[in-house]
Amino acid sequence: MALRFGFWPAGIRMLECILDVYRRSALQKPRHTACRGPETVTGAQPAVSVIVPCHNATEYISEALDSLRAQTFRDFETILINDGCPDTANLERALEPYRGEILYIRQENTGPAGARNRGIRVARAPLIAILDADDVWEPTYLELQTGILRDRPEVDVLYPNAVFFG
Repeated sequence: MALRFGFWPAGIRMLECILDVYRRSALQKPRHTACRGPETVTGAQPAVSVIVPCHNATEYISEALDSLRAQTFRDFETILINDGCPDTANLERALEPYRGEILYIRQENTGPAGARNRGIRVARAPLIAILDADDVWEPTYLELQTGILRDRPEVDVLYPNAVFFG
């Protein structure tokens, strides 16, 4: 299957080529699973499932999750995969303030791809977004990305420009 890529913002050279927000229909059909994420406030299917794989990122996870709290686009679920983090006790303490906002899954280490795939299997939304545990998003990130996918149905996959810091 060929995927159609969108580039945002147009004409700017991408620093990283990471698939970031994409339509589930661009991937293999999801398998049915008994594991489901928490209901959104309205009880409806969320528009976006944000997958956060986490391994050795305890010191950064609060910043990543705070950047999700700051999103202007609010129709999303957050699925955090503890991918065999050697610092699980401290990670779980850091996650306490977010417990009502995330679906937390703990698994043996399978690497970033395995953790992302686990999140995709339990995701309920038609759009998937990947936020690494040591990254942050600007407050309008999801609003802009979902807007492009809404306005340009021929686009299946987006990835943003990146700013390196720290």
